[in-house]
Amino acid sequence: MIRFSKAKPTAIVMACEKCFKRARIKDKLTKPLKRALKPHGIKVVKTQCLGVCPKGAVALHDSRRPSQWVIVDHSTPPSQLKALLLEAVG
Repeated sequence: MIRFSKAKPTAIVMACEKCFKRARIKDKLTKPLKRALKPHGIKVVKTQCLGVCPKGAVALHDSRRPSQWVIVDHSTPPSQLKALLLEAVG
């Protein structure tokens, strides 16, 4: 049997866990980003390798932009990243 359920978030941002480990920033970016995007209905989820593997950066994928990757330098402040991701919301 297949059932459907209503999703709470309006969008999902997938964050490559391998990139975060390699950049040695762990939760310095994701926790503030999760807190900033939650009121807008956007959920941040860590995933397995996304296959982009940028050097000195982190790969993100926004479900509202399926044909684009977001490559973020690990020193980017969460507030700047939040503004970029909310730009698609309008």
